[in-house]
Amino acid sequence: MRLDVYVHNEDPGTNSKLNQILSIVKNILGKEVEQNMTIAELSAKVTEQSTVVGSTKLLLEQLAQMLKDAIAANDPAAIQAVADMITANTQTLSDAVIANTPVV
Repeated sequence: MRLDVYVHNEDPGTNSKLNQILSIVKNILGKEVEQNMTIAELSAKVTEQSTVVGSTKLLLEQLAQMLKDAIAANDPAAIQAVADMITANTQTLSDAVIANTPVV
């Protein structure tokens, strides 16, 4: 035996309310997608920053070792070359930090 039940709503206010609810749900879903994209972008930036920090650390370690080696060799020309590299890299790093630091 089969029993079918049909519900007919003749109240126009109910349809209006249902449309409002659907609009709100669509808005929420849109914000969720937007938020997920923002999280993905943030994750990419963090990964990029980690790479930059690692590269900077490596650069500083290498410069320190070069300076130690030049001092140990008592080589004034090598010491000056390392000092020149530090000066050049300091300006490059400073410019990069300033360019990527938001104004508060």
